[in-house]
Amino acid sequence: MPRTGLTGQEVRNRAIELTVRKIRDEGFEQVRLIDIAKEVGVSHVALYLYFADKAALLDAVSEQWLSDLDEKLEQICRSSEPTEQRIRNYFLMLHRAKRERVRLEPELYKAFSASSQMLKPFILRHLQSVEAQLLRLTREASQAELITTVSPEEATKLLLEATYRFTEPLLVQQMLAEDREPHLDALVTALVRGLGRTRAQLPSYTLSAASTALPAGALTPK
Repeated sequence: MPRTGLTGQEVRNRAIELTVRKIRDEGFEQVRLIDIAKEVGVSHVALYLYFADKAALLDAVSEQWLSDLDEKLEQICRSSEPTEQRIRNYFLMLHRAKRERVRLEPELYKAFSASSQMLKPFILRHLQSVEAQLLRLTREASQAELITTVSPEEATKLLLEATYRFTEPLLVQQMLAEDREPHLDALVTALVRGLGRTRAQLPSYTLSAASTALPAGALTPK
């Protein structure tokens, strides 16, 4: 136990808490382990036992936030709402959490976005968690015959690819000025319901002109 009387976990938590405060006040570029150690009440050498360097400390801040987000997403998965509504709520939460983070905590979001672009291990764990949670929902939808045209695995992949522009960290930041939730909700709803239609119900199309540009009206229902 450190001389502060805090346990190792308490030292770690306190360091993360102080780092969050410093990032909010001064920006994540100004974070230094030696300053955080002084505020925690331990030597910077002692703090290295918990964080190998500044990057590890910043990663811990983002990892804690993602862990909280994963828990909120899990609550949506386990709720008693209809499956389609849970899928819609899932993507709305995923988008909303990042949008609110960049709007209210821009400096903290910078640290998260930087780690995301590097695909740090905790980022990969979050992505795996999202895929696993969503797969559970699409399996439920398949069992309830809400999704019938593709497998749950294929439906999960389609949903993630279709919503990429709403959840990718840099794109969320770039499009902050736009209210994109209605568009996202409409997209997910249309996709889920489309995957529930039988192939016989789905309209087929032919090209009305031999053009790769696909001008307006080029796709005409048979």
